[in-house]
Amino acid sequence: MSEALSIPDATHFVADSFFRTKKMLEAIALGKLVVTSMWLENCGQAGCFIDEKKYILRDAKKEREIGFSMPTSLAAACKHPLLLVK
Repeated sequence: MSEALSIPDATHFVADSFFRTKKMLEAIALGKLVVTSMWLENCGQAGCFIDEKKYILRDAKKEREIGFSMPTSLAAACKHPLLLVK
């Protein structure tokens, strides 16, 4: 595991709460998996990447305020990225 230098180079975006930052919004738009730090900790303990599904960041209050669902948005962006980097 290593830290990516840019969002397009990343496989995951790690955050414990939702903030509308440029990097987080770019990660979501590109369909990068937005996971909590517990995913990193558990991967470290397991010594390998583990299934991300139960570690997808959920912030019910923010999702309700903004009117989106993180899992639904990530699934849609994985199929059709909103930002294409060439």
